Order: sequence, then structure tokens, then C-alpha cells
Amino acid sequence: MLKHLLSTTTVALILSGAVGAQTHDTVIATEGATQMRADSLIGMTVLTTDGAVVGDVTDLILDQDDRLRGLIVSTGGLLGFGGRDVGVSWDQAEVRSAPETNDPIVVLNLMRADIKAAPDFKTQEDVEAEQPATGVEQQFDQVLPTSGGMRP
Repeated sequence: MLKHLLSTTTVALILSGAVGAQTHDTVIATEGATQMRADSLIGMTVLTTDGAVVGDVTDLILDQDDRLRGLIVSTGGLLGFGGRDVGVSWDQAEVRSAPETNDPIVVLNLMRADIKAAPDFKTQEDVEAEQPATGVEQQFDQVLPTSGGMRP
């Protein structure tokens, strides 16, 4: 009971601002004029410097320090089929306003041909799935036949 009362009091103090000096460094009350939320960036139309619309931002790449390092751009395809993902360094991207609509867009410091020639983006899971089987997986594959059914 006392533990619950102390926890509730602590939360109330934090929410009321009584903790003071720590909250202004750790709590963000409003989005700044020069800041952008991830959900605003994801879904933005992506253009190249030659004006070609090459896709949409579908994900963000963060490093181990949680800094934005890149964008995943879904390019090609029709209605979500036949497309592919391309990873692009955040250094090559700039958020601008579309001239006609004033909507935010991402403009890459790349040409359309660069995006077409870029390799497909692979997640860490994709890379691990491509690794040859090792250890228990290899032993399991050797014990069980892969085709041909049961032996007589």
C-alpha cells in the first residue's frame, strides 16, 4: 500500500512539474518548428533530382545510437505488387515542399537511373536467412531425407 502511494505521488510530482530541472531536458512537450515525427516522414512521396517520382518512404533506418541514417523507399510496382525496397542514406535526402501542392516531399540527391541500379534493401533478417545452415540445422538436414519418401 505504501509502495503504491509513493509511486502515485512520484508520478503526480513528475506530471505537475515539481521535479523541475530534469523534465525540461527529458520531456518534449511540443513538436518544434524544425522537427518532424516519423509518421510524417513515412508515406511521403520520393522524387529524384531529375524530377522523377520513384516511390514512397516506407521505413526509416536508425543506427545503434538511434540516429536517423537512412530511408527505405518502396519503388516500382503497381498497387503494392512487383515493387522493391531501396535503402538510401539520409545524407542524400531533403524534405521540401512540392511546388504545386505545398505538400512535404522527399527529394533525393540521386537520378532515377541510380535508384533503378541500386540493389534491393535487405533487412538483418533477410541477411541471416541467406546464411548457410550451421550446427543443429545441418545435422537435422543430414538425418531427415529431403525427398523420396520413406525407405523400404
